[in-house]
Amino acid sequence: MQKKWLFRNTETEYGSSKKSFLTKNKTSLFLLLLSFAFISIGIYRDETATVLTKSINICLECIGIG
Repeated sequence: MQKKWLFRNTETEYGSSKKSFLTKNKTSLFLLLLSFAFISIGIYRDETATVLTKSINICLECIGIG
């Protein structure tokens, strides 16, 4: 005896159209590429040390040491 809720019917849930991953997720792909660009710019500008210092200070303030 199969339980219906265990097996999803993707044909009725998502429709019968077979769209590619890129056409369905344009916004997600754009935001992913934008985040990679900003991370690369931050690394190029050597801001990794600044971010690390700020995160250490915030962490120590939350603990109550700093």
